[in-house]
Formats: sequence, C-alpha cells, structure tokens
Amino acid sequence: MNDAKQMLRQEFRREVVSLSLSDREYWDKKLSYNLLSFMADKYTTFSSDDNFTLGGFYPLDDEANWLGSFAVWHNRLAFPLFDKSGMSFLKCSPKDLIEYNEFGRTFMVPSNDKKKIIPNVLIVPGLFFGIDGKRLGRGKGFYDKYLSTYEGVTVGVCYETQLRTDVPVF
Repeated sequence: MNDAKQMLRQEFRREVVSLSLSDREYWDKKLSYNLLSFMADKYTTFSSDDNFTLGGFYPLDDEANWLGSFAVWHNRLAFPLFDKSGMSFLKCSPKDLIEYNEFGRTFMVPSNDKKKIIPNVLIVPGLFFGIDGKRLGRGKGFYDKYLSTYEGVTVGVCYETQLRTDVPVF
C-alpha cells in the first residue's frame, strides 16, 4: 500500500517537473490571477480587513506557484511552520521567510517570533487532487493532521495535469 502511494508520488513529481519553464510560468500566473479573483469575489473583506488572513505554502520547485498576484497582500498572509508535534501557521510576508532543511528538501518557513494564527482561508498543496476534493500529499501527514481540525475554507492548488477524476483510497 505505501509502495503504491510512493510510486504515485514519484510519478506526479516527474510529471510536474517535466513541464517546460514557460508552461509553468504561464500556468503559475493564470493560477495566481484566478485565485486572487476567487478571493475578491467570495471574500469581500479580504482586501479591507487587516484581520483576514490567507494561509498558504511557499511553493517548492515541483509545486504550482500561487504567490504571484498576492505580493501586495503580504500583510495578510500566513505560512506553515512544522515540527515533530505538527504544523501551525504564522503571519508573515514571503520576504520574511527563512530556509529550513528537513526531509532532504529546503523549505521556506516563518521564524518562531511571528504571530501564530488560524487562517480564514487555507491554500493547500498536493501532488494531485480529485475533483471530489481528496488529495495526495507528500506523505508526512502534516496537512492531513492540520486539516482534520481546521474549520475554515480550503483551496487546493495544482496544475491541470495534477487533477484526477478520482484519488485512489489506500
């Protein structure tokens, strides 16, 4: 079972990395613009309420980059900080993130001195998503654990090639 999940993870990582740089830049801009439009349409307080916070991840090289259109909203963003006990979100700007090496990768995370918050809306990464909202993550369970108690709105972001009609149940 875990071997099958790992094989799927490897397959989807290869698929995303195989996209050309120009294709990825095109889709990243489109994704970011569409996400910002969604936020403006659904959450009128997003642009006016300083307490409204959008939680999201700093994209790795094999993840869709949603951040482009959100540069001007840097004071309304929160990013995950994770450790052995789980994951929490801290309010900060992308420029304030620091490098954190874990699991053989370099992540950009907030420093511990930032304010811990619960985001109103959470941007969720995944290696692929089903149209029913299910996702396959990287395998450490940080988002799964966090989402099990999170009561806000979640938005999964990915490239079109990462959408599937169904996500296998393992």
